[in-house]
Amino acid sequence: MNDIILKVEHLKKKYVLERTLLGKEKLVLNAVDDVSFTIQKGESFALVGESGCGKTTTARSILNLINVDDGKVEFDGKTLFDMEKKDKISPKDMSKLRKDMQIIFQDPFASLDKRMKAYQIVGEGIKKHKLAKGNGVFKMAEKYLEICGIDKELANRYPHEFSGGQRQRIGIARALAVQPKFIVADEPVAALDVSIQAQIINLLNDLKLRYSLTFLFISHDLRVVKYFCDRIAVMYLGNIVELASGKDLFENPLHPYTKMLLESIPVSHPKLRRKTRNLEESEIIFENINKGCKFYNRCTFAKDGCKNKKPNLKEISEGHFIACHEHI
Repeated sequence: MNDIILKVEHLKKKYVLERTLLGKEKLVLNAVDDVSFTIQKGESFALVGESGCGKTTTARSILNLINVDDGKVEFDGKTLFDMEKKDKISPKDMSKLRKDMQIIFQDPFASLDKRMKAYQIVGEGIKKHKLAKGNGVFKMAEKYLEICGIDKELANRYPHEFSGGQRQRIGIARALAVQPKFIVADEPVAALDVSIQAQIINLLNDLKLRYSLTFLFISHDLRVVKYFCDRIAVMYLGNIVELASGKDLFENPLHPYTKMLLESIPVSHPKLRRKTRNLEESEIIFENINKGCKFYNRCTFAKDGCKNKKPNLKEISEGHFIACHEHI
């Protein structure tokens, strides 16, 4: 088995939505509620689930972009933070480590500085990490733009002069240019047309193989995840409810929520459409839920015990983990 590049242990992040007049917490959203997983070097690991389940919060916590309430994250043998020991990497050391940990954002327009040209956007990280000097920065930026499918003749253009797909390629080139080991792809194709989505996913797959990259891929689209990712973790209201290889998850889904997600995937054949189930946004509950299983109110297999006892994530077969009283 490959070496572990990322280790996440008991990660927790809450947001206080409402306080009393005395400043005490009144309404709290547990965006990430005791999440643990590992990612192997060279692996594509996916976090999937409905909007608001905590995928992006988890990713940004890992990258040290937001402060967490509890948990521990290790990257490539280095501890980024360990809240129990009150240990956290220094800003100076974290700045150096940014070279190895990059992110591709969901919105290919908002994530690019509209006042900077394409080569300047890509070259910013190159200069920051001193990978080239002078005209070498421009040449290196051109190189990575071309690798990502942007002709070097377009390097002097501003973001608004590119299409959505081209802007996302610039975002990918920016992440790739500093020669990282690990990339968080946060819904990288969600804002793109379906035809362009396939091109971007193919590009990411090519780059993964070419540069031996490791990906944390965040998405709500299981069709994309099935093609690109080796292992998949399904999140629901801040918890991982099932984790397995892509093949195992699609062929043998066990958690009721995972089954619901798979049933919601649109299919092209008209005879199969009646079997699918669309998830309504109103079904997602963000209130103070019972102390037991968070999926209790939506689960067709729920029993009385599920309401009061929270299921832990346990391995029930090799590499297949599930948090469900029905299976553990």
